[in-house]
Amino acid sequence: MVAALLDAVEGGDQPVAFSEGSLTQPLGEAFRNVLKTSPPLVSFSEVATKARGNPLGQSVEFADADPVALALAKSENISYEAAVKRCL
Repeated sequence: MVAALLDAVEGGDQPVAFSEGSLTQPLGEAFRNVLKTSPPLVSFSEVATKARGNPLGQSVEFADADPVALALAKSENISYEAAVKRCL
């Protein structure tokens, strides 16, 4: 959509006159400057970091966990889901 908008505004070479000062520039260039100076709408940075994780390394407690599956998961050092699948 942005590419289509830039293609549409690039068609004319009439400069856009701003009311503040004597700055005039083509509409396509003005629109690019707005996009470059605006803050990003989507952040692609990593938010789940090791520092934000569980500092004590505690595992999640299951409300209605099967005690046999919990024991198997702990004894064989596997996930609770894998232990439940083995117990079925």
